[in-house]
Amino acid sequence: MKTSLSSLDLMHLSKELDGLLRDSYIEKVYQLEKKKFKFKIRHRSLGNLSLILSLPNFIFLSSYDWKSPEKPSALAMRLRKLLKGCKIKKVEQHDFERILIFELEKKEERLKLIAELFSKGNLFLLDESMKIIALLERQEWKHRKLKLNEKYEFPPESFSPSKGYDAFKERLRSQKKRKVVVALAKDLNFGGILAEEICMRSGIDKSRSVDELSLDEVQSLYSVLLEILSLPTNPRIILSNENEAIDVVPIAFKIYEGKKSKSFENFNSALDEFFSKKELAMVEKEKLETLEKLLERKKIQENLIKEYESKLKNLKLKADFIYQHLHEIDALLSEIREMRKSSSLSEVKEKFVGKKLYGFKILSLDESGEIEIEYEKSS
Repeated sequence: MKTSLSSLDLMHLSKELDGLLRDSYIEKVYQLEKKKFKFKIRHRSLGNLSLILSLPNFIFLSSYDWKSPEKPSALAMRLRKLLKGCKIKKVEQHDFERILIFELEKKEERLKLIAELFSKGNLFLLDESMKIIALLERQEWKHRKLKLNEKYEFPPESFSPSKGYDAFKERLRSQKKRKVVVALAKDLNFGGILAEEICMRSGIDKSRSVDELSLDEVQSLYSVLLEILSLPTNPRIILSNENEAIDVVPIAFKIYEGKKSKSFENFNSALDEFFSKKELAMVEKEKLETLEKLLERKKIQENLIKEYESKLKNLKLKADFIYQHLHEIDALLSEIREMRKSSSLSEVKEKFVGKKLYGFKILSLDESGEIEIEYEKSS
């Protein structure tokens, strides 16, 4: 089941978001969870919109009710201060990467909000010089250092279709021992679904090794890639035989021919229904599970209280009884202690255990001095 957006998804989505959000204004930012955000956007004709970003999984405009926390986080407060009133000038995908860039304008200031939807995911706000002025997480690699007040750098370039056939051929053939579908998915950064689609449309067995491909077959793979990228958006949610949503795609994939599906006017709406329903259902499920745990805990606590109350009641009855018969009990204990000074334990037991004295039957006594007695009412 799909959990995140591919480069192809982001290519189609970025164009839709650019058309929808250009010249709109950011009003507020909420941090729903550590890596989940809601941006309240004021659209010139559509009114208030909610842009949902979950790193590194997805981003889309949502018509669903994503609950906002009552108290904003420190990062949300920082982003609100910097982004409130910012005009969205452009939304674009960086090359063919899972990176979305929002170009913003605030008076004379130019800013960039960058969402990285790969690896662990991250969010950055940059000033005009590309310096990081706010970010979700500080990250550091051999080739990149992402921290406050440092210049933002894009990740090392992977393959982009815009680089042409020669770059595609070189990158693909460098992975000669890999299966074709794996090389396309991982080394060329296409993802599994697009990689399988390319293989199917080109008529090449996806399990073949790259080094088995002829130049004509490599050319065929590249041509099919370009053909897929040029297809118009035709979004749909793919359904299982049980009508469960299993994937959401921006175009008509041949690998899904014969599968049940639900079509949408735009890709954003398809993403909204696919991810929002699953995410919000999960939230409700977690709430229900938490409530059930709390109710079970409450039940256990109530039973413990009843048990303690019963024990307390019994102890109080015993205490009251001892107080009422304190003189007799003291006399009994004194007599036993006095004999114990000059007699063995067995002699004391022989005299007292099983006998009745001062209204009490002595049941047992031991070396430590502990005595068990039973009160016998007079008949």
